Amino acid sequence: MIIPKFINWRINSALKKRSLYKGINPAESICFVTDFQNKSSRDLLLRHAEELNKRYKKVIVLFYFDGSRKKLENTNPNTSDINVVTRSDFNLFAGVKEKKYQNLMQESFDLLCNFDTSKSRLTHLFSANSKAKFKIGIDLEQTEIYDLFIDREGSPSIKQLIHDLKEVMNSIFSHQLTKS
Repeated sequence: MIIPKFINWRINSALKKRSLYKGINPAESICFVTDFQNKSSRDLLLRHAEELNKRYKKVIVLFYFDGSRKKLENTNPNTSDINVVTRSDFNLFAGVKEKKYQNLMQESFDLLCNFDTSKSRLTHLFSANSKAKFKIGIDLEQTEIYDLFIDREGSPSIKQLIHDLKEVMNSIFSHQLTKS
């Protein structure tokens, strides 16, 4: 069991070290962070990432499963080829145990998009600790973590968020993520 107080402490510690976005961002490496939703949403996001991978150096999708690794493997046996961090991958003090995910947090992505509709504190922890140069989120209660928000009422679908991301990148950054 992770102590919630340590999640907040780790997020606040990461924010103190964070430098604000400066200058032009070529968006050559992108990381999507989201909850482990239904299969159709996962497939849609993975297809979008695959499409982006053809145009950019690196596109990573990291899913968060709110349960143990064992439960994930029992309920979704075909997850070995995707990045899924589980609640059990964090220690009692909200530190990431898996080296693979520690390295992912240390990677300097040009753009990080947290599309977690479950509003998990652990996906915010990942986003806060990420070395990404520009961060986009959808949880308006976490303004200190992200540089930009995609505001959607209710619980937006991945399809809506991808569409909104394309519009944001086209209008604000004058940078086309995909052909519309």
